[in-house]
Amino acid sequence: MPVSWRTTSGTGGPASGPGPPEPALDPFERAALLGVARVAVRAAVMGHSPPPLPDLPPRLREPAGAFISLHVGTALRGCIGSVAPEGPLADLVTRMSAAAATGDPRFLPVHPDELSQLEIEISILSPALPISPDQLEPVRHGASIRLGPHRGVLLPQVAARQGWDRPALLAALCEKAGLPPEAWRDPDAVVLAFTITTIDGPLEEPSSP
Repeated sequence: MPVSWRTTSGTGGPASGPGPPEPALDPFERAALLGVARVAVRAAVMGHSPPPLPDLPPRLREPAGAFISLHVGTALRGCIGSVAPEGPLADLVTRMSAAAATGDPRFLPVHPDELSQLEIEISILSPALPISPDQLEPVRHGASIRLGPHRGVLLPQVAARQGWDRPALLAALCEKAGLPPEAWRDPDAVVLAFTITTIDGPLEEPSSP
């Protein structure tokens, strides 16, 4: 199965919110980053530390936010990440891949017997920028909310799967942060939006013919 990728940038200009992560990764860079995630997941599930990163293209060493989602079929098996850039992208993908496999509190750790069934999805985030809630575009934008000690994040894929409109997305975002559904209306609430580029593929790299 080839590596696939897509963005949620749509066709809107600057007025419609954040753009995609720039510059876009080329096919070699996307395959290399997926390889980093594969190695990290496999090592974590087997109880090992990930090996040192190989020599990688410079753009994979640049800071960026990212989330790692693991699926078995259509079922989510783990999802952990960071909106804020926490060091080089490849390093963050390594840490979040291991965490998604063994540290998502919603799920039991991935078992070695599941490795052959896992699909990995890497979501690379554009910088999260403040946005007026009435400018938030479900499916195109991922969103984050901050209010006091509360934080919540939803990736664009979630709204796409659930078929949410803007009010539903904002309510779900608040609930994800442990807030009442209308908390986004609080004058102290900060809503941020971002777009993503996704890279996905099976955990087990297909053999060459």
